[in-house]
Amino acid sequence: MKRQQYFSKNAIIFLLSVLWIVTSCTTIPQKKYALDPSSKEFLSKTRYTITKQEKHIFLSTPPEKRQEFVDEFWKKRDPDPSTEINEFKEEYFRRVEISNALFKEGIALGWLQDRGRIYIILGPPDNRLVNPGFKDFHYENWYYEPNYVIVFEDHDLNGEYQITLEGEFTLVNILKDPQQSWRVSKVDDKKIVFAFELKILQESDGQQKIQMKIPFNNIWMSDEGDKLETTLTVTAEIEDATTEERIWDTQKDFVLSLTEMELESMVGKSYSVEIPLSLPEGSYAMTILLENSTGGEAVRRHMTFKI
Repeated sequence: MKRQQYFSKNAIIFLLSVLWIVTSCTTIPQKKYALDPSSKEFLSKTRYTITKQEKHIFLSTPPEKRQEFVDEFWKKRDPDPSTEINEFKEEYFRRVEISNALFKEGIALGWLQDRGRIYIILGPPDNRLVNPGFKDFHYENWYYEPNYVIVFEDHDLNGEYQITLEGEFTLVNILKDPQQSWRVSKVDDKKIVFAFELKILQESDGQQKIQMKIPFNNIWMSDEGDKLETTLTVTAEIEDATTEERIWDTQKDFVLSLTEMELESMVGKSYSVEIPLSLPEGSYAMTILLENSTGGEAVRRHMTFKI
C-alpha cells in the first residue's frame, strides 16, 4: 500500500474545484441565527448524517422553531413510522457508543476520530485487518463487500489513526453505490429535498383537486442572474383501486422565479401546487412524481383515497 500522509497539490485543487461546483447551486438565502447550547449539541451529534441543505435550513430557523426541525429531522429518517422506535436514530447513536468504546486511543473521543466517523457512517466492516508494527507505522484495513477497502494510518504511533486520501475516495464511491444504501447511516439531499404534504380536496361544486404543499426551504434553486429559479414538474396518474385501470393522468410544469428578497419573505411557508380533478364516487389509487429541474432530484409518492 502506497504511503500517503499529505494531500498533493493536485488533490487540493481538485477538492476545491468540487467544493466550488457544489456551492454554485444555492437554496434560499436566509438570516442565520445564533446557536444556543442545545442547537450546538444537535449539530455536533448529527454531523455524520445531517446534509448541507438541512444544516443551512437549521441555521436559518428561529430558535423557537428549532425543536420542530429536530423532530422532522429524525422523522424523515425513520424507516418504519408505524412503530414507536425510530430504528435509524437508535442505530446511529448505538454506533456512536460503540465507536467510543472501540477507539479509545488518541486525544479525541472515539466517535470524533476517523475510524469512528467511518464506523458510524458505514457500520462495522465485513473484515478488519489490524497490523501494528508490520511497517514503520501502524495501519488498519477495513473491508466492505463486495470489494471496497478503506485504509487508516497512524504515522506518529499515538493512536491518532487517519484515513488515507484513497480511503476518502472509497467512501465517496460507497455512498454513491445504490447497493450499499442499506448499510449507510447517512441521508442524501435528494432523498429529502421534496418532503411535501399531499391531499385530495373536495370542492363545493362536487369537483376535486390535488393539493401539494412543498416547503420553500426544501426546494433547490439555481442562481440565474438576479433571480433564483427552478421548474417543478408534476406527473400524476390515477387508477381505479378495484380494477387497477388507469382512468386519468397529467403532467404539468410549475416555474419558480423569485428574487432573494422575495424568497426571504417565504421562510417557513410552502409553495402550493393545485391540479383540478373531476372524478365520480369510488375508490382510487394515485401516483405522484415530483421532479426538480435543478439537479434532477425526484421523489415518487403513492396514496389511496375515496370520493
